[in-house]
Amino acid sequence: MAVQITHFPNRGFSIGTSMHHAVLDGKSSTLFFKSWAHLCKHEGFLASSSNQLPDQLKPFYGKMVINDRAGLEPIFLNQFLNSDRPNNRSLMCTIFRAPLPPEFVRGTFEFTSTKIEALRHLVMKKKQQQYQSLHLSTFSLTCAYALVCLAKTEEIEGDKIVMIFSVDCRSRLDPPLPSNYFGNCLAGRAVVAERKGLLGEDGLVLAVNAITEVIKGLDKGLLNGAENWISTLYRDMQSTDVRVLTIVGSNRFQLYDTDFGWGRPKRTEVASIDKSGPISLSDSKNGGGGVEIGTTAPEPQEVPLPPATPWFLPEITFFDLFWLRFPPFQHIFFYELPPSSDPTPLFFDSILPKLKASLSLTLQHFLSLAGSLTWPRTSHKPILNYVQGDAVSLTIAHYSDDHRADYFDHLSSCNEFVEAIKYHPLVPKLAISHEKAAAMALQITLFPSRGFSIGTCMHHAILDGKSSTLFLKSWAHLCKHGGLLLPDQLKPFYGKVIKDPAGLESIYLNHFLNLDRPENRSLMCTLREAPVPPDSVRGTFEFTSTNIQALRHLVMKKQQQQQYQSVHFSTSRLDPPLPASHFGNCIAGGRVVAETKGLLGEDGLVLAIYDTDFGWGKPRRTEVVSIDKTGAISLSDSKNGGGDVEVGLVLEKHHMQAFASLFAKGLQDL
Repeated sequence: MAVQITHFPNRGFSIGTSMHHAVLDGKSSTLFFKSWAHLCKHEGFLASSSNQLPDQLKPFYGKMVINDRAGLEPIFLNQFLNSDRPNNRSLMCTIFRAPLPPEFVRGTFEFTSTKIEALRHLVMKKKQQQYQSLHLSTFSLTCAYALVCLAKTEEIEGDKIVMIFSVDCRSRLDPPLPSNYFGNCLAGRAVVAERKGLLGEDGLVLAVNAITEVIKGLDKGLLNGAENWISTLYRDMQSTDVRVLTIVGSNRFQLYDTDFGWGRPKRTEVASIDKSGPISLSDSKNGGGGVEIGTTAPEPQEVPLPPATPWFLPEITFFDLFWLRFPPFQHIFFYELPPSSDPTPLFFDSILPKLKASLSLTLQHFLSLAGSLTWPRTSHKPILNYVQGDAVSLTIAHYSDDHRADYFDHLSSCNEFVEAIKYHPLVPKLAISHEKAAAMALQITLFPSRGFSIGTCMHHAILDGKSSTLFLKSWAHLCKHGGLLLPDQLKPFYGKVIKDPAGLESIYLNHFLNLDRPENRSLMCTLREAPVPPDSVRGTFEFTSTNIQALRHLVMKKQQQQQYQSVHFSTSRLDPPLPASHFGNCIAGGRVVAETKGLLGEDGLVLAIYDTDFGWGKPRRTEVVSIDKTGAISLSDSKNGGGDVEVGLVLEKHHMQAFASLFAKGLQDL
């Protein structure tokens, strides 16, 4: 064993260990650490007695009680001595020493007890249909879920994946060994699964079933086949023909209880998995029966997506064509960082990895947003397609302003006017050329010690505001609750059964193709984006439910004097109607022409999304950034709830001040 203690000035320290696996296993390693921590915390090292450890921490060394009825010791020794090597008595390591690629990063993912229970219920539901006695322990569910994720995220050659895990034999031997036995007492087991089955709808249940069969086999003989352990292990772990996933550690070790006297560890890691390639398991630092999974993988420059087939993407309809050359719409969400002594590391260690991982999973349901729009000369209309390797552009930014430490509070306040251009660096640019247009781009910006923002830029010919909200809420759901599955109300509907009895598609296409332009198939935006005046400010105004009710009574009173008509467009008005989760565009524009004189009179009233919680609370503020170029007014629910409505607009500062005064006075007079 070797130990290293590293000091991080003014912040903390780490304890790193390197231990020889032929001397002890993970359970014995944990026993040593907890004994060291106990003596350090309780000052047992100051006492002269050697009996300062409690009984459960005293190591048991009675190795003579291990019976070797199968003669495994000489078998193992002969296999080493008869290897084709220059020195078969060498103690040098011969496997697991793959060089670590420089682009690899380490990730830690948490299964809360709630998530584990949800997986258990899901598997039990499937079990009633086709499976019998599945072993639904936390270990089985966690390993099965990791196996399915591996199959879906890696480009694995071959039809099979092998997962190797160890079983603690202490209580299973005859006679059994005490739990504090010190040394190695593990039996290896391998689970072989068909990759195709893991990718299917019942992949999780199939993985649990495969693990169950292996665990049930322990009852038939703990050491069955043990004579082949060394040859099989050394062969498989060095093979390039099969993907081998090894599981190390255990959620039962309770590593986060290792308190040397200055509190529980902030984080624990099995550092060696970056060379050997396994997945590590431990209890969660948050307790409550949760499990942490640690792994290493290349850091994606863009959000990765699984392979998909182009036919899955929806076809462009006349609803989409209408918005073909509109500018993209930009939205921003501001979130406060959770309370912490130093929240910035929390952002990089926990929040950002969860956002990226859940985004990748969400895009499996919204593959259209990873694709691009093209209009080839071989097609009569634009095409939305996705090819393997396409990805969503995700920018990670760090906001710095030495002049205002409270800049996050200023930008995310609903009570202050903010210069419109201040939001521009917080939303990404969408890649659009004459030949190709991306569907979506994202940007996550950190405001150190205060919060972060999520900025989106989306192509309006691919989705409308309702579909954009559906995507963001789905992303938030998977980030907050984990898993791969979406509730029914968040599942996008792609069955475009939109009828076009008026032939609007042909009319719109002919309009585009007959324009007096050099390239009429260009996807570049042609609608005017007015430059934002330098003194423009953004304001948010709230209609409370009381205000709305008062306005409703006022309008109803006026209706008794004059005749008004109302028009409402929704997905349910089509024939046949579309579900609320229809993904794409399904909105119709209405144009209102009003005389200025009428708007200024006493009858001048025109009445025209805060549940997006990624796991760290509702947004502090949301804004439709692109209205500063289009001159539009944004509407959303209010962060205060209760049926209130927020109205956002951008005006030159003197106009905004006048608007604010009229807005307040009008509501006061109701």
